[in-house]
Parts: sequence; C-alpha cells; structure tokens
Amino acid sequence: MPDTNGRETLRRALASWLEAERQIYQRLAASAGLSPSITYESARVVKYTDTSMSTEGHQRRVSAYTVPAFAWALADLRSKVQVGEVSVARALFDAYGKRIFYWSTNQSLNFDDDPNTWIERNVLFEARARYLSSITSLDTADADLALAIASGVLLFAEADDITIVTALPLGGIRLPHGPVGGGQVLLRPLTEAELVRTAERHMELRMRPGGMLQLSQMTREQAMRLANSERVALELTARQSKLQPPNVGLRANRVVLALQLLGLTPFGGGYGHSEITDLPGLPAPGVHVRIPVVAQWAECDVGTLRHAVQLSDRIPDEMFSEPRTRKTVALHRFSLGAEQEFLSEALIDYAIALEAILLPPEKEGELSYRFRLHGAWYVGNSREERARLRKDLRDIYEARSSLVHGLVPQPEKVTNAGRLAATLAARILVKALEEGWPTPDELADRALGV
Repeated sequence: MPDTNGRETLRRALASWLEAERQIYQRLAASAGLSPSITYESARVVKYTDTSMSTEGHQRRVSAYTVPAFAWALADLRSKVQVGEVSVARALFDAYGKRIFYWSTNQSLNFDDDPNTWIERNVLFEARARYLSSITSLDTADADLALAIASGVLLFAEADDITIVTALPLGGIRLPHGPVGGGQVLLRPLTEAELVRTAERHMELRMRPGGMLQLSQMTREQAMRLANSERVALELTARQSKLQPPNVGLRANRVVLALQLLGLTPFGGGYGHSEITDLPGLPAPGVHVRIPVVAQWAECDVGTLRHAVQLSDRIPDEMFSEPRTRKTVALHRFSLGAEQEFLSEALIDYAIALEAILLPPEKEGELSYRFRLHGAWYVGNSREERARLRKDLRDIYEARSSLVHGLVPQPEKVTNAGRLAATLAARILVKALEEGWPTPDELADRALGV
C-alpha cells in the first residue's frame, strides 16, 4: 500500500479525474442540447397515518445526471469518446493490487485478465456516478465533494471487510415509542425521503404492468393501499469480507418469519434496498421477502424484536430453498400461510405446518386423533387448556380436510379455523425452536404422561 505522501497524491489524482469527467459530461450535455441542471419537483410529506399520506410539492435544482433517461443518454455518448487508458485506474492497481477487488454484481469482467478495466468499470465509474448525481449542476465543480469521494475509494481499497446496510419497508408494525433494537437489527420509522420514494415506487409499479413480479398478483386497490401503508423499515447491518457475495436476503427472511411467529403481521411489497456504506453507490443485491400485500397492524416493542432476533438465529436457511425435514417443512408451510391474504388459503398451509410437527411420518392410524392429542399435550399447561386445545385442533383439522377435499365449509368456520391455526402453529413452532424439536415418540410419551 502507498505511504502517506503517495496516498495523498493518489487521492488528489482521483479527485482530478472526477473533475475531468464532470467537464466531459458538461460538454456532452451541451452538444446534446441538455441543460446542465434541472428543476426537480419532489414530494414532501406533510402528514401521514397508517393508511394515508398527504404531501406537498418541493422544488430543488439537481444535476441533469440525476434523471435516469439523461444519465443513460450521456453515458452512451461518453462511451463513444476516446480518451485513452484511464491512468488513475492503473495508479490504483499499482498502489493496491488485488486489495481493491471486491465481489461485484457485474460478473462480465475478470479482474485477473484486465485489472485496469475492472477497476475502471467497478470502482471509478461508480465513484463518477456518485459525484455527477450529487452536484447541483454539471457546470458547477465541487472540489471538496470530489476529494471526499476519492478518500472513500482509498479507504475502501485498504479495507478487508465491508458493511452492508439493508432497509426493508414494512407495513403492519407500529413503533409507539420510536425505533427499537440496534446493532445488527433495527426497526425504525421510514425517513421522509423513504416514505415518498416507497409510495412513488408502488404507484409507478401500478401504472407499469409487468414491471415487477409481484405486480401480476396485485390488484389496483391493493397497490393503492400498499402505496399508503409501509411505515417502518427493518434495517439489517452486516459486516463481511468484501471478497464474498453479500447474503443479506436470508437474514431478512429469517427475522420477518420470526416476527410472524410472534404474532406480528408485517406486510408490503416485500422488496428492500441494500447499500455498501463503505463506498456509497456500489451496487449490492436487493432483498425480497414473502409477505402479504396487506394485513393487520400491531405494536412492536424492544422485547418482541429481541425475541424475534433470537428466534431468527435458530431458523435454518434451507427452509427457504429446499425444505425436506419435518422442521424445515413446518417452518416453510407456516411462512407460506403467513404470506396469504385470505384465511381459506392460509389455513391449509398452517394445518400442514402443524401436521409436520404433530403427526408421525407414517400415514397410519387415526391421524385426526393423534393430531389433536399430540398438540394438546405438547403445549397445553393444564387439563382445562388441553381440553380446549383438543377442540381447537379438531376444528382446524376438519376445516382443512373440507377444503382439500373440495367441500365448502361455512365462511365463519374457515375464518375461525384459520386464526386458530395461525396462532397454534406459531406457538408450537416457537416452542420447538427454543426447546428442541419433538420426535414422534416424545409426543406419544407426553400424551401417555411418560
């Protein structure tokens, strides 16, 4: 790595390169007839509740590069300008070698084959994008900003690890006392900018059929409700080697599932944004979780989130990919049930989750009897509670059997059975995660009082 003098020389060379690129983009914009800056009208949140939000217009001047269509057009023009090899890329490689390498979503280039081009595309271009989108106009330089971005690039090159922060917008969770948690897992209110961006994104998706996968399953009414409903962010912070692919999605899914097991019903679009904070602007994989589009609201306190984090550490990752064991099948089917908006569909998944825990793998004997007997004795704490649990589990099993055999039970019966199934499945899964998964013999012994 460079000494102090060499590092400062490199920092200033990088800042000078950023300024040179600004000047090139300024000339390209002029040749294309584009203004170097535009007046952008964004929304400012005036008031919001769980289900509504009012905004007012707010004007500000921004660089033309912040407009995606302009940025793409200018980047296309820039690719046709021949300026020779980017010397600062070679200087970075000479100073840091492969230390500057990180796992990138851009897998089209091989660092070892052409390190200068790799650094140009995966480091310098990202730094340039941040600089051009942060200034107020393409014809206005900002030397301090260029030096700050250059410093960030060097710090990133010198580090072994990176910090990835993921923010997943959620509805259905109230935080009456403000943010809860901290460290690696935090639930906090969305910022004003996040509120506006999230609402605008859902409205854009509503007007752009096929824009995202979940849109095909989302009605116009659901999109409207969703645009006015996500109010908190599940923020996850992970520190990892920059040589490894980020794996933030599984952690987000585990925490959300744990919250569902504890009785909360987070809902929303299910898509979160990740950022490598060591060098803002570097692309990081986004996050997708399976949650309903709309659901009920409930409060979450620090104790509940702490419990959820502890449970999430016990949830195996394979339940989200290839559930094969009783444990992973039970958790997977509960997750599918929690994703459903209609209880008639959720009931079947919750019942299968209960069966995966309470029934033996062999399809023999009176399954309905074992289902309610094992469940009542596994979680019931008194004779009276076990009697009530046996009745509840019988109702769940009968409603589930009616649905899978094409019968149409009364709507209130399905609703009641669905709610009971969600509650009992969550209670049993939490107990199993915390105390160990019961074997069929252990369940039978409990029922016999052994």
